[in-house]
Amino acid sequence: MVKEKSRNEFAKFFSSNDYIKLKNQLFNYKFRKYMLATAYKKHSGQKEKIILDVGCGISPVSPDYHKTVFIDSDKNAMKLLKSSGKKTLLGDVEKIPVRTGYANALFSSEVLEHVPNYKKGIKEFYRVLKKDGLLFITVPTHMKYWAFDDDYVGHLRRFDPYKLANEIRHEGFDILENKPIGSLIERELTKLLVRKAMKGDNQKIGRIKMKAFGAINKVLFGLIWTAHILNNHKNSSIVMIVARKK
Repeated sequence: MVKEKSRNEFAKFFSSNDYIKLKNQLFNYKFRKYMLATAYKKHSGQKEKIILDVGCGISPVSPDYHKTVFIDSDKNAMKLLKSSGKKTLLGDVEKIPVRTGYANALFSSEVLEHVPNYKKGIKEFYRVLKKDGLLFITVPTHMKYWAFDDDYVGHLRRFDPYKLANEIRHEGFDILENKPIGSLIERELTKLLVRKAMKGDNQKIGRIKMKAFGAINKVLFGLIWTAHILNNHKNSSIVMIVARKK
């Protein structure tokens, strides 16, 4: 199921310098990044020479910035990453601006749910990876969890984890992991976070000392990490898929 009239108000997040400073301390981002880094270490041995982080925005997930090319369609996000010394390219998930067989590994976290033709995005992932290249993605799952925050951030869909894995497999990948990493707790915390942003509370958060903000998010990180251990695909709000190009 695709939501045809999704209101993407995500740009409002970027209107606050305070939000940009604090966003990457948020529990949900830090948890996804941790899970992806763990999977990368497990499957790659960290020997890859070229990594792509596609649709990264201002919150990249690649575990090795020095080997990574960061790609997004938002000029401001790419300008921000470039100013911190990262290698960036302006590009779209449906047409990644690198040659065929360019990368050894590709990360794309919370991206495909925003892409009109996500299957074309999967084809692009396959095209730009070398043989035996690794694909790491996360996406929100289950339309039963659809709520106001999906509309707010411009989601077009939530995925069935098994159907998506089969689509990736059909494109020419071997599935190495199809892992539920979300939970009902994560889902409710995320809705609370977006509700506060909709009210403009992201403007107030800058007045919180960074140490206090970081401490709060460490506690929440631990909470959703514990919850995901007890979870399964039926109840998970996010899936992580790791695949290898044949």
